[in-house]
Amino acid sequence: MQEVEQTSLFNVIAKYYLLVSADNRYWDGNNWTSQKYKARHYPTLTAAQSAQRQLRRLNRIFLKSPTTTIEAVL
Repeated sequence: MQEVEQTSLFNVIAKYYLLVSADNRYWDGNNWTSQKYKARHYPTLTAAQSAQRQLRRLNRIFLKSPTTTIEAVL
């Protein structure tokens, strides 16, 4: 039986982070866009999580996507 080495997500260093909606649209800082290159780049996971929390608070008012995930770009 082979041993599989598991790497913690926290050991992965990303160049930046993006917020992605459930329908694969990207947050550009003001609105959702389908173009990944226009997405707002967050330098740290903490910054992306903070933005995600802010979007969740504002979601009831104007955002179309009820859920967002954080995508790390390596």
